[in-house]
Amino acid sequence: MNKSMHWFTRGLAWLLALVLAMGLMGCLPEGGPVDGTTAFSTASTTEEKTTTDGITTEEPPHEHLFERVQVTHTPCILAGEQVATCACGEVMTSTLPATGVHVYENGVCLGCGQNEIPLTAVSSVYDADGDGQNDVYYFSPLLTNRLDHAIHVSAGDYDPTLSSAKVSTTTAGEGGIRHWYVAYGANEYIVYRVNVPEDGLYEMVIHFRMKDAQLRGAKYTVNGGTDQEQIFETSHSFEGTGYEQVRDSATLTSYMYGITVNLKKGENIIRIDQPSVGDKTQHFRDFYFVKVGETHFHSYENAIVALAATCVDDGVERAVCACGRNRVAVLPATGEHTYVNDVCSVCNRVYRENGILYYDFLYDLPGFAGGTVEFCPEVTDTYTFYWGDANGKLKDYTMLYSETFEKDVTAELTVQSFTAIPKGATHLLAVSSGGSHNYAYEIPAARRFGATELYSFGALSDSHQGTRYGSNTIPYNHFVEASRTLYEKGVLAIGLCGDFSYDNIESEYILHADAVKEIFGFAPQMPIFTTTGNHESKYTGFSGDWYLKYARDVIDHYDSDLKKIFFPGDDLDYVVELPDGSVMVYLHQVYYDYNKTTSRLLDDYQLDWLGARLEQYKDRTVFLFFHTFLDGEAGDAQTSTGKEYGLPLIAGTVDHTRLTQYLTQYKNVVYFSGHSHQSFDLQFMKPKAGDKSNLYTNIDNNNGTFATMVHIPSVAATRSGTGLSDAKNRSEGYIVYVYEDCIVFEGYDFVNDQAFAYATYIIQK
Repeated sequence: MNKSMHWFTRGLAWLLALVLAMGLMGCLPEGGPVDGTTAFSTASTTEEKTTTDGITTEEPPHEHLFERVQVTHTPCILAGEQVATCACGEVMTSTLPATGVHVYENGVCLGCGQNEIPLTAVSSVYDADGDGQNDVYYFSPLLTNRLDHAIHVSAGDYDPTLSSAKVSTTTAGEGGIRHWYVAYGANEYIVYRVNVPEDGLYEMVIHFRMKDAQLRGAKYTVNGGTDQEQIFETSHSFEGTGYEQVRDSATLTSYMYGITVNLKKGENIIRIDQPSVGDKTQHFRDFYFVKVGETHFHSYENAIVALAATCVDDGVERAVCACGRNRVAVLPATGEHTYVNDVCSVCNRVYRENGILYYDFLYDLPGFAGGTVEFCPEVTDTYTFYWGDANGKLKDYTMLYSETFEKDVTAELTVQSFTAIPKGATHLLAVSSGGSHNYAYEIPAARRFGATELYSFGALSDSHQGTRYGSNTIPYNHFVEASRTLYEKGVLAIGLCGDFSYDNIESEYILHADAVKEIFGFAPQMPIFTTTGNHESKYTGFSGDWYLKYARDVIDHYDSDLKKIFFPGDDLDYVVELPDGSVMVYLHQVYYDYNKTTSRLLDDYQLDWLGARLEQYKDRTVFLFFHTFLDGEAGDAQTSTGKEYGLPLIAGTVDHTRLTQYLTQYKNVVYFSGHSHQSFDLQFMKPKAGDKSNLYTNIDNNNGTFATMVHIPSVAATRSGTGLSDAKNRSEGYIVYVYEDCIVFEGYDFVNDQAFAYATYIIQK
């Protein structure tokens, strides 16, 4: 601040004080401030004063004139104290609150010394301060680095008048070009002008980026053509080099390189010529020049705790170098509560035991796990939830959920509303990543699932016989082995929801028939009912003759009590009656026609037939198998990028309109679809834009306004995310358990022979 401004400010403050005093007293006392200091006055009552001889006298009333004195403090983070003293000895104190605003100069706050950008400490090869230790430099992990205690030359000091290089201006900003480069070429170079305060030996630290870690021969010329000329070049590979040459090798594209050079006081010219080896662009960002042996390094001793950390709030530690530079460090909150009568005296937290604190169930029904769980761990860690019993985790089930939880912070875990509590589960367990902190919640007896099973069946899709996945043995074996597992689990039948071929050629139909016959060999009473999908209508068009010969007729081999019902005039779609009166309806896709409002996958007579069947069985549970899912409903499979699988039955088509009408009217329907191949962990993938949750991608009923939509992954090659690279290790489908009052859909991993706890669902019948 210049002198005139200084006196102007003081005078303005004096004037304000005068106005204040006049407002309080109506006038100023005679002889007010004459020395130019800022003062203000208040009225005073008559005061008693004791003299040295013990006689008490009364002082006449006077107006206090307070001189302001501000205690040195750090206004950005620490409160200070203002002390005002009257000549009579009266003192007035007040608190100056912290502003919370940092004022930065060269990347450092002038008030508290805080760095504007995060820095990484890196050892130098020099002992510039003579303490017997290699000095430490501070680099940012960002490409806007600042080296403490050094001359910093940024890209803004690049001199285009002396350079022939091509310079990027795509990120030009205030103060010069912030990011620039030299393109590969034998005759191109770029120049820096560097000013140092005095002659001497400097360590020149170069920060640059190289797209090719093997680039060699970048030549640096210092003060060329003079007595101080020095030339050196990068004559080695940077990949894998130690910190003595490469300061920052956290990635293969960002490097620090140090060399000692003699610089003269004032201007020095640094010229960079292109590398002799390499064919990729070299990027430069920053130069730092540290004078070897004569640089002052801050020494922060006798640190004091300016603000103590509490259980919930960070504290502040402050230290000052002899040169006057402040350093402020954050003291993390302790997390340790001081309880008095079970209430923390600092933050008022009510004491609670750590672990699974509470389970708020959505439904008052046994076996229904949907709801919210409150969880509060004693250490920060990743915790995985499992169903368990008195002996620990249920061995036949995967985890239910996994997430990182903070110490002593109560968090809420949402359990998807269709989730089932498996038979035998008596506890919900939370296990830390290392297994050192385990918690158990005992499921109330009334919530545990213990219903008696009536029967079960398998629900599979997309077995895709053929060579799509590099070998026809992968889909064949997955289909056969999944069927073997289902047979061993006691299912009475398997429903296959379309796409049992890939290229829609007869040899693939024959492969399917061969697989069914092999399954018949070990499961003669477990028929496999099959519908068709888009791949049975692709390329050559749907062949009813092939389907009847190689898919439907082969089930005549089975010795099953299940009744197949065919209706007059229909030779394709059919019904299977189940032991409790429920039915399976197999609706066949006969067209490959997508993504247009005129698209058709079904004929009108099929939709008429379906409407008649749904009306006929409106008082029973109907398990409808149709390959393609409806756009916007559950089973609307998403990829890991948040996009829909590309071939749904889109809204506006005749098929979508009529199916939607049926499924809105007949809520007794369970609509199985396949088609996307997406794995059950689809439930945890990124939701589509606008969705608040992706928990209902495998199963949903639109809050009870629609039939239950159930998506089946591929039994041959399940997608995880967008890829099929791990197809040989993935084979998924459902075991559907039917009870008197409810139905459980147990998502199953046929490769690892276990149920997916997070994809085991339950609905009321």
